[in-house]
Amino acid sequence: MKNRLTALVVDDMKGARKEISNFLLQYIPDLRILEAEDGIDGYALIQRYIGHIDMVFTDINMPQVSGLKLIKILREVESFKNLPIIVISILNAREEIDKALWLGANGYLTKPVKKEDFEIIYAAIIEPMLRDKHAP
Repeated sequence: MKNRLTALVVDDMKGARKEISNFLLQYIPDLRILEAEDGIDGYALIQRYIGHIDMVFTDINMPQVSGLKLIKILREVESFKNLPIIVISILNAREEIDKALWLGANGYLTKPVKKEDFEIIYAAIIEPMLRDKHAP
């Protein structure tokens, strides 16, 4: 299925991965979702599926490699510079949000994710990708 989008959800908490996956599937029922428990696993999946992951949702606080480190690593690789990255974190201090955006995140959602906040990310980032994928 060439026009099918794929999202990578990176979070060390299985329940948190499930929560964001459920949000995504409500809006994009045929979305393919890959999951990783930390930045190391997430980066390995991105390399394995290079060119086939359309967006990344990542937590910040994870063992081994944090979400901020994952963003930094991805933004240093030319082929990942435009990959949409959305942070999903319990951290909601302006300083944390600004740091994630400065490193290259495209959006930031605070846990627990509220439907209206997710809809903003969907309209700004995901919907345009869907249009591009299905354009003639």
